[in-house]
Amino acid sequence: MSKSRKKSPVYTDGKAGTTKKAKRFANKTVRNSDDIPSKGSGYKKSYCQYDIHDFKSRYTLREAILDWQTKPYIRKRYTSFKEYLHGWYKSHRMK
Repeated sequence: MSKSRKKSPVYTDGKAGTTKKAKRFANKTVRNSDDIPSKGSGYKKSYCQYDIHDFKSRYTLREAILDWQTKPYIRKRYTSFKEYLHGWYKSHRMK
């Protein structure tokens, strides 16, 4: 059996399935509320916008290698270049 891997090196917050549901729930809460004005930014008072976040980061292998060469704090954290690349592969290429 072959290992599956991502087509593009993207790191997400891990809420791929839940953010859509959370946005729907927030929208429903705002629409059904009586005390919120229909126009303007009154919706911010009823639902915390930090509960719904989509974090995506694109970090290619070329950028990872460049960071290893230029940033000394990365070299302090990892014992070897091979370990660093394995960490990048694990977080950005594996599913």
